[in-house]
Amino acid sequence: MNTGGYGVLAPQNISHIDEFENLQSQMDEFYVRLENSLVDKRTNIMNDKQKHYVRVHELENQEQSMKRNIEQMKVKIDKTKELISKTLEDLQNQQLIVDDLNKKEEHLQELKKSVNKEIEDLNESISKLTNEYDTLKKNLADQVEKDYPELLKYELYLGLKIEVIKENVLRFVFDNIDPHEIDREVWCDVNVGGESLKVERSNPELGQEIIELLENEYDDHKELVIFLKTLRGLLREKI
Repeated sequence: MNTGGYGVLAPQNISHIDEFENLQSQMDEFYVRLENSLVDKRTNIMNDKQKHYVRVHELENQEQSMKRNIEQMKVKIDKTKELISKTLEDLQNQQLIVDDLNKKEEHLQELKKSVNKEIEDLNESISKLTNEYDTLKKNLADQVEKDYPELLKYELYLGLKIEVIKENVLRFVFDNIDPHEIDREVWCDVNVGGESLKVERSNPELGQEIIELLENEYDDHKELVIFLKTLRGLLREKI
């Protein structure tokens, strides 16, 4: 008589009650192991959420910093305009020889053109920085929202862990990858601060040629899950 898939045959002289108690004991042990596993998974999920909150907080700090820089640029523009206006007013109020006044006015107009060009360049820089920030923030939010369920599956079934190394740099850690050493971990540090992912270093080393191919492939599909699948396979090949 089979005892629930554990490969142990019950002796013929064991009563049904004893057999049931043995089976119940085995089921209890199974439920304990299952509960411990679920607790570990919940802990990993909470850690991942915490890292996500840290990243969101970093983005908010960056947003505030950029807003302050934009306000400072606007103040500089206003002061420059006030300086030009005051200079023109003072010049017009001066009693100077016409020729000399014309020369100064001509010089001032050139200065005004130059300053206006600087103002236009500053406004263009502000607009460019704002657009880049908005694009980066949207891309990151979309990527996190799109890939988060898949990342949880990777963490649960393929031993993926994500660690924050420093600003804009994440470490993707894989275990259960070496059949001869199950607990061995391999990892790769990736800079996610730009529109494209940049591999900084890994263990084991992938080599510059493989890194360039990996980065170019991500630029083509822009899918973080596909990137992680490819990365895991490449690290496994280097073991």
